[in-house]
Amino acid sequence: MVDVPEVASANIKAFKNSNIGKAEILQRTITFAEANPKIVADKFYTYYRIIKDLFSLSPEEILTIKSVNEKLGTKRGAGEFLKNLGDKKDDILERIRKMGNLDDLHNQEGMTKLTQMMNNAWTIKQSDPDWTPKDGDQRADEVIWGFVKGAEDPAIDIDFSLCHGIERTLTSYYPNHKFTSHKDWLLCALNDVVALKGLKGDVYEAKVLASWSNPRPAGLGWISRQRRDFYKEALRL
Repeated sequence: MVDVPEVASANIKAFKNSNIGKAEILQRTITFAEANPKIVADKFYTYYRIIKDLFSLSPEEILTIKSVNEKLGTKRGAGEFLKNLGDKKDDILERIRKMGNLDDLHNQEGMTKLTQMMNNAWTIKQSDPDWTPKDGDQRADEVIWGFVKGAEDPAIDIDFSLCHGIERTLTSYYPNHKFTSHKDWLLCALNDVVALKGLKGDVYEAKVLASWSNPRPAGLGWISRQRRDFYKEALRL
């Protein structure tokens, strides 16, 4: 049987030993993660279940998501993501279940890309404090940015690193597929799932809804107030 906290500890150690793992802004998060590997493992499982929920959205839920994204002018939501998956759903879930194994070369590459892109962001933040990622700026494709804004709770950047780590690792597994052709498309799709199902009170999404909705440094700031309001309207809440 796999010792899940032990696997989490190995990944925490790999992150800590990277260049970004030495950045002052993440020391509180790393210390917390080292002391609480089971919490890290539980959070990873939460995101596995949310991705599983993405893959099992009902036709009615997909229509609701489409309606909200049309109002927002969003072209890369959950519906579009699912259209581009093909028959990969079960394969992706299996790969996520095995993502903690750092003997796997794709998992190694995912960790490397995660830490490199976070380190790129921190390096830019130190040299050019007013820079922010924008479409058309080539540097934006090489950074994972949000953590540079700080976090009141170390758990925020654990969630941040887990979600981006899953996305980077899946990109390593499926480098030539449509659903990995746009950086962060998985996370954009999960915005819809967390907002819709979290507001409905579904267990895993409700656990992270507040963090995803609150702006930095109080949360991840991934779900805008407008998106949340449109979902409330659609659900008649």
